Amino acid sequence: MLQRLRDAAPGDQLAAVNRFVNRLPYMPDLSNYGVSDYWAAPTEFMARGGDCEDYALAKYLSLRALGFAAADLRIVALRDAPQDLYHAVLAARLHGRWLLLDNATPRILAIEAADGREPVYAANESGWWTGRS
Repeated sequence: MLQRLRDAAPGDQLAAVNRFVNRLPYMPDLSNYGVSDYWAAPTEFMARGGDCEDYALAKYLSLRALGFAAADLRIVALRDAPQDLYHAVLAARLHGRWLLLDNATPRILAIEAADGREPVYAANESGWWTGRS
């Protein structure tokens, strides 16, 4: 899939990676690995499914492989007030705008359109941030 996307426009790459990764089955860590929290390697995730941070990590690594800069990608832990839970997504900056790639929806949302979802922290290979920084 990544090889096929190498020459695609960045927006098309985002959409295709989001769609491809989101097709994998959601599986809570406790059911999948017998522990409450486990960050699966992409090969484990592809074989067994996973939970929200596994989707975010697979998308992050896929987009890095396609040439996205680390500075334009962040794995974000959100407080989802409407659902009363914490959730991980991938944030990607495209044309100066931060977008959310979420396993819970096929739509890619602008971060400002994510009503009731407040970033708690974000991280990539270069560092970590709190809130919306």
